[in-house]
Amino acid sequence: MKRLASLLLLVALTGTGCLGTRNLEAPLPPPPPAEPAPPPVLPGQVNENNVSQIIEAMNAELDYAARESTVAPAPAPLPHE
Repeated sequence: MKRLASLLLLVALTGTGCLGTRNLEAPLPPPPPAEPAPPPVLPGQVNENNVSQIIEAMNAELDYAARESTVAPAPAPLPHE
């Protein structure tokens, strides 16, 4: 009888969060390192001889910015009472 009561108490305490069970899942691997941002294009770099290179560099900046802006939106603020 004591064994059954102890088991029921253990189940009740575990179910309410008083006692924790070990996490048996494998830990998640660390996220891959973030890709560095491309160097910015400055107005002094632009001339008639490197227009195509500057366009490619600007496209790389825009692509990087588009990938970075896909972060999850912030949660909506709670209404004030």
